[in-house]
Amino acid sequence: MWGLFLFSHHREAELHRCYAVKGKYFCARCTGLYPVLALALMVQFVFYVSHEEMLVERYVVLGLSLPAIVDWMWGQFWPHAFTNGWRTWTGGLMGLALGRTLYIHMKEPFPMGLRWQLLASLIAVFLVLLLKWAGVARSSHEKS
Repeated sequence: MWGLFLFSHHREAELHRCYAVKGKYFCARCTGLYPVLALALMVQFVFYVSHEEMLVERYVVLGLSLPAIVDWMWGQFWPHAFTNGWRTWTGGLMGLALGRTLYIHMKEPFPMGLRWQLLASLIAVFLVLLLKWAGVARSSHEKS
């Protein structure tokens, strides 16, 4: 079980969100997210990024994060709505956003872009939990 988690964090019912390679499953979104995040960090450390460039990009990172956040939210209710290619693409955008934000965070702790990313993610999770809870509450009320 633990070895399976190292490759994919999805339960068996959600393995359609993964790529299968020789019996191992790799989360489609994470396949895009982590390599792009690592590459973005490496490139930024190799090439100097000025403070002015970081100021402009603080809000761009939120825009890069939104497709993955919306894709995740949508997938909570309609799990088969998108393809793994789409999940990898939105994961790559999120990886770029996180790589950029982490770099800026290392230069200037808790920048506004990071705060907006965190806020957007928390709102998305809260909305999904609220909607799922309301659906469960409604369906249990209808049964009685």
